Amino acid sequence: MKIINQPRETLVNSLSTVSSDTVAKTKVERSGDALKNDTFSQTAKHVTPPVYERPITIGVSKEVEQTIKSASVMTGEAIAELYLGGSMFKSADSMSKEYDKTLSDIATERPELTENEWGFSVNEQGELKVTGNISAEDITYLEGKLNSNKALVNLANEVKANFLQYTQMERDDNGGTSKLWGKYDVTSENFADIIDFKALMDGPRETQQTTLALGRQLTGHGFIQNIADQLGQSATVKYY
Repeated sequence: MKIINQPRETLVNSLSTVSSDTVAKTKVERSGDALKNDTFSQTAKHVTPPVYERPITIGVSKEVEQTIKSASVMTGEAIAELYLGGSMFKSADSMSKEYDKTLSDIATERPELTENEWGFSVNEQGELKVTGNISAEDITYLEGKLNSNKALVNLANEVKANFLQYTQMERDDNGGTSKLWGKYDVTSENFADIIDFKALMDGPRETQQTTLALGRQLTGHGFIQNIADQLGQSATVKYY
């Protein structure tokens, strides 16, 4: 581990040109039969929506947006959950609030550690593990503080579970390959070596005004870019 937002298909109203006499007659004789022959009623058919219609709404970069659009086949669920403020982002945002509480405690008890470079992630057993250029004693202290916040631990595990579930779905919907995060070889076993939660928590935050209005702390763009950067630096491309 390295520290570190379709067009709906418009039904064409192909009304035939009719004479003024026919129009006048229609106004008088309009009946159930006339309604039966109404052009819209005849032409309107159920239009199966494309696999994914939801617009990008949380503000991803142009590069990321274009990459998403270029992916050949992908379900709306995988896209929404991974890249459009879905379950993973919501869990991470809730996690940021718990992280702030724990970091505040650390700053009070061991202020020097807030200046040191260290990170943490979720290991295969679901525990928060600390890494960094700090002493073994400091690692033990930090792991104790982090794991004592059960809400923090649970939310971190939710982020991990959502990432693994939806990147697998991404691959399943593309014949075992992906052009996005699903192309990387990230498993339950090596997740902690790739994703640093401290980097995610210390990433871009919303303004205080936005947080008060929307209730979220992390920015959607910053969160996505942060994960993309970590994957690019620490993960191996396997399913492309």
